[in-house]
Amino acid sequence: MKRVETILIVYCCSSVLLLFLVIQFTLSVLLMVVPVIIATCYVYLSSKHQKHYIGQVEKEAKVLFDKSPSIMMVIDESSSIIDANQKALEFANSSYEEVIGATGGQVFSCVSAFSNPNGCGYSDQCDECVLRRSVANSLLSGKAYYQKKGELLSSIDGLVRRYDIRFSTELISDYPSKRILLTMEDITEQVKKEVQEAYEHNEVVNVLEDNLLKSNQQLETIFENTPTLLCLMNTKGEIVKMNKTRREEKYTMGSSQRFNAYDAIIDCLNTFSSEMDNGCNAYCQQCSVKQDIMNAVKNHDSIYRKEGSILSHKGIHDRIYVVYSVVSIQNNPERITLIAMEDVTEHRLARKAILAREIQYRALFESSRDGICLLNMEGYYLDANKAFFGHCWL
Repeated sequence: MKRVETILIVYCCSSVLLLFLVIQFTLSVLLMVVPVIIATCYVYLSSKHQKHYIGQVEKEAKVLFDKSPSIMMVIDESSSIIDANQKALEFANSSYEEVIGATGGQVFSCVSAFSNPNGCGYSDQCDECVLRRSVANSLLSGKAYYQKKGELLSSIDGLVRRYDIRFSTELISDYPSKRILLTMEDITEQVKKEVQEAYEHNEVVNVLEDNLLKSNQQLETIFENTPTLLCLMNTKGEIVKMNKTRREEKYTMGSSQRFNAYDAIIDCLNTFSSEMDNGCNAYCQQCSVKQDIMNAVKNHDSIYRKEGSILSHKGIHDRIYVVYSVVSIQNNPERITLIAMEDVTEHRLARKAILAREIQYRALFESSRDGICLLNMEGYYLDANKAFFGHCWL
C-alpha cells in the first residue's frame, strides 16, 4: 500500500514539473513571437497607410497637373509626350489620344517638323530652336531651365502663325527612364503689348528729346545774350564756360581813365583757381567777393544779389563795385556752379553823388535865415528848416 502511494506521489510531482516546464516554454515562445507579430502588423498597417497617402498625393498632383493654367507635358527620353494636361490639349487643339506618343513639333504643328520627312528634330531649323535644345539638354544632363523665352512657328491650314512662349523644364524621373516636366506659357499678346508700349515710349522720348533740345537752345540763347556776366565754375575755381558779355563795349570811368569793367571782372575771376594766398596782389588775400564765391562753389551753396567790390588787375587799380549771385545747379555730378556778376560801379558812384548833393542841399536848407517849408499837394507839411520854426506862429 505504501509503495502505491509513493508511486502516485512521484507521478504527481513529475506531472506538475512537466506542466511547469510546458508553461515556461510556452511563455518564452510567446515572448519571442508577439513582438514579431506586432512589428509585422505595424509594417503592414504603415505600408497600407503610406500607399493610401502616396495615392492621395498622386491624385492631388494629377488634379493640379490637369487644372493648371499653364501648358504642362511630361516628355520621355525619345522626346515623345507621355502625358499632357487640359491646357496643352486646348493649345494644340487635339485630343488626349492624339497627343500621347507624339512629339512636340507634331502636336503644335511646327513648320520645321513637316519640312523634313523624318519629322520633328531633323530639320536644319531645329538646331536653332531654343525650346528643342533646352528639352534635349534637360533629358541628357538633367539641367533645369526656368522662365526661358523662345518662339514657335505653327502652320495650320497653310497659315503660319508665330507664338512667343516662355517655358521651364524640370527632371522628374531618372529611373527606369528619364522624364522631364515641360511647362509653357503663351505670351504672344504680352510681347505685342510690350512692343507697343516700347514704341509709344520711344515716341514720347523722341518728343521729349526734341523739346529738351529746343529748351537747351533757348537757354543757350539766353545765357549768351544776357547783359549780365554769367559763367560756369567748377569746384577748383576754374571757369568752364562764359557768356558773350566780355566782348561788349561796357566801359566804366575810373579815377584816371575809362576801362572795360567786365574785362577787369573776368581777369579777377580767372585768379580764383589759384590758392587764396597766390592772388595778383595783396588785396586778393582779403577779397570778400572771392572768399564768398569760392566757399559757395566748394560747398555747393547759393548767394543771391550780394554787393561787394574788386580791384582791376591790369595796372588800373580802380575799385569796381559789383552785385553777384551764386546758383548751385542741382543733380549735377560735375558740381558746376552758375555765377552771375553785374558791374554797378556807375550806379554806386551816382548814388554817392546824389547823397553828396543831398547833404549839401540839407546844409543850405538848414542854414538859411529865411524860413523854408515843403508842402504836398494837399497842404500837409513835409519838411521845414529851423528858421521857419523860429518865425512860425504855431
